Formats: sequence, C-alpha cells, structure tokens
Amino acid sequence: WSPLFPCLWWLSVCLLRRQSQQGESKMASSSSSSLTEEREEEGASWTQRRRGRRGNEAKAEALSEALKKRGSISSEEVAKAFARVDRSAFVPWSLEHCAWDDAPLRAWDEEADCVVHLSAPSIYATALEALDLGQKGEGAASFLNIGSGAGYLSALAATILGPRSVHHCVEISAPLAARCRATFAELSRGDEAWSESDESDESSFARVPELRHATVHVASCFELALETSMKFDRIYVGAGARASDARFLSKLLKPGGVIVGPFER
Repeated sequence: WSPLFPCLWWLSVCLLRRQSQQGESKMASSSSSSLTEEREEEGASWTQRRRGRRGNEAKAEALSEALKKRGSISSEEVAKAFARVDRSAFVPWSLEHCAWDDAPLRAWDEEADCVVHLSAPSIYATALEALDLGQKGEGAASFLNIGSGAGYLSALAATILGPRSVHHCVEISAPLAARCRATFAELSRGDEAWSESDESDESSFARVPELRHATVHVASCFELALETSMKFDRIYVGAGARASDARFLSKLLKPGGVIVGPFER
C-alpha cells in the first residue's frame, strides 16, 4: 500500500452508500501494537518557523482565489480552508519556494528521514468538494484519511470538520507519520505559541487548533479490523487503489457515507 498519490492519475470519485445499520465501536487494528497516538515535537520552535513564513497568508489567499477561478473550488468552506492553512508547513524547508504552486510535490526530507509527497492543491480541492465535509454541520462528521502522508489534506479538512469531529489518519510509513504528528502539534498549539511580537496579529492564518482532535496511526489500511472498527461518514484515500479496494474500504462507511479516492477502473 503506497502512500503516494500519482500526480498524473485522474481523480475519480466513488460514492458508496450502505443501507444496513451498523453500530459504532472503537477503531481497531489487527496489529494494534504498531499504532501510536503520541504527538512528537520538532527541534525548531513554532514561533521560529512562523517568522520564516511571513507573507504566506497572502500566498494562501491567492492560491484559494486561483483554485476558485479554475473551477476546482466551488464552496465557500473549501475556499476558506485553503486560505487558512499554510501549505509551506507541510513541505521540506528546502522546497518552501515551491509550496504555493498548483503542482504535486515529492522530495526527500533529511530531517524527517522520509519521502514527503503532496498532491497538487487542485486535486485536494476537487476531493474536498466531493467529500462535502460540511454537510453534517458543526463538526459532527467522522472522517478517516487513508494514506494521510504529510497531512495537508487532513489540515484542510479539519478546518471544515470543526472541533467536535472524529478524525483519524492512517499512514504506513512510520517516519512520515511522526513528521505529520509534529506538524499537527505545531499548527494546533493556538495563541500561546505566538511570540510577543505577534500579539497584535488577529489573523487565524496557519492556526488550526482543530488538529488537536486528529489522531495519526501507523498502519496499513488492510490491517484494520473491519468488523470491530468504528464506521465513518467520510473516507478519503490518498493513494492509488483498485476498484476492489474501494469495495473493501466501503465496509468502514456508515450508511449513506462517502468515500473519495483515485480508484482505478
């Protein structure tokens, strides 16, 4: 199971609705020893990182507007998500100059000791529109991100889902999952993380406290115990998958749930 989302594949949306009612229980894995919910800290402080990203708010807003003009974004909630989340927080330091291009990014991160991959923003925008995360209202939805990678899609989703949602990420690469947790911890710290010189800044840009409720698991989605796992309103598959995989993963959906991913036909 690869965490990569090939940039040349067309994104296809698979809407799978289940009619039978199924109760919810805790998310489980047949290899539970490999799962961890620890949040890990990075060496550089969040305030130091933010000082290096001044001006990114305007870049994020420009990206959001560009995606709207191209037709990738059609809803206000998705537009606000892209304007609020700092994409450069998810890319390696050496490639921050590429963070705002509407293009996929794949590079080795020496600090994290892993490959980091992000799909093009337009791909994520199309996926978020298809997921329709705001339909449940007030963060009542449960969301599963399979092949969550660097976590940019989950950060965007978190701003729409709100603080009352159930948000799980599954990533097979342990170093990449650790990097994702560190980024989530960095972005979710809130006001106490800003330096004194930023006290007058009332912008919510790059602050995503909703990520405190996102849990990153190290596992393969095929290790999940489908019969005992909780069921989700929305599932995003951030890696190439077969149509048969869609049928398998649909067992994790609630009745009327939606799964979105690059499923081969």
